[in-house]
Amino acid sequence: MKNLLKALSFKGRIGRKTYWLTMLCVYTALSLIGYFLQKSSTAPESVVKYFAAVVVLFLTIMFVATQSKRLHDLGKPAPWLLLMFAPSIASYYNIVEVGNAFHRAGTQTNDVSLLTQGLSFHLLYAIMMLWPLWLAIQIMFFRGQPSANRFGEQPFGQERESNPKTLMPAEDNKLQYSY
Repeated sequence: MKNLLKALSFKGRIGRKTYWLTMLCVYTALSLIGYFLQKSSTAPESVVKYFAAVVVLFLTIMFVATQSKRLHDLGKPAPWLLLMFAPSIASYYNIVEVGNAFHRAGTQTNDVSLLTQGLSFHLLYAIMMLWPLWLAIQIMFFRGQPSANRFGEQPFGQERESNPKTLMPAEDNKLQYSY
């Protein structure tokens, strides 16, 4: 139960190994839910859907919390996750703007203006797609900060990962190498 509550917490830091294991569990659970929703025919449909909705909500919170803690390990605040939605917002804007542009084109013919708007938007959209991709690469593959940061202490075991030779105090309080 303690580990479950820890997985739902948005505080602290986690390393890459914990991140990948958590993501594996979340995606496996989502796949199993999808499979059982397809195959469930004996239970009442509404009960199965409500149960699945609760489990998916739980997994979504766990997913976002894990992403947040991984960003904390990199020294970045959790609201950076909101930038992952920038392409979605841009797509919605594109749909609305293109619809308005075609409506205006019916009343006036200015093909150069429509082409310029479309090209500039697609260039902006391409740039907006690079940010979430770069953030995802950082979350998945980059090593966290090697020492404590404003989000907490270094995750367990990460120091040995980053530097196999660590200075450990000896019993007589002198520093010596340990392997």
